[in-house]
Amino acid sequence: MEDKKYLPFKIAHLILMTLTTVITVVGMIQMIRRFGTGINGVLSIRMLSSAVRILAMIVGILYLVSGYKKSSAGYYKLFFCLMTIALAFRLLVFITNKESTLRIIGAVITIIVAIVLMVGKNLGRNVSVALLAFLIIIDILLMLPINLSGVSFGQLGGELSMFMLYGTAGFMIAAKYIDKTLRGTN
Repeated sequence: MEDKKYLPFKIAHLILMTLTTVITVVGMIQMIRRFGTGINGVLSIRMLSSAVRILAMIVGILYLVSGYKKSSAGYYKLFFCLMTIALAFRLLVFITNKESTLRIIGAVITIIVAIVLMVGKNLGRNVSVALLAFLIIIDILLMLPINLSGVSFGQLGGELSMFMLYGTAGFMIAAKYIDKTLRGTN
């Protein structure tokens, strides 16, 4: 996708990935400060999830720099693999915190959808976008019962960066199909 008319798209994608990384790092710093408060296990899982999200952003940047080309499809797959791992860590946090069965089931569904996006061959633009929209809806529903009392800025940052990860996924899906259109291989 070397066409100059897509430069604003690339810049917006880069800004989103940069913001996601910054918010995730700030959240990690906040979580580090909470070590020793008796919830070290959950904090460790959240820290690992944050590190995976940062790696996902680095992979997303590599995909952008490579021009979103078919030859760099490995970055696309690796990004969705890392997103799936981050979702699995969130499920582990839900289980560790003894969250409701409904939240755990929702978290499992997000992992399944992310896996389909990762391994699905020739899903097509509409199916890929629909799956991502479904993933976002499930994530919003998972956040509805959140109780903000006692929630640290780090935890909120982690949840926000997880949601922003979906935005990056959306840019990557769009870029993949823009590249396919430019190559004439819809």
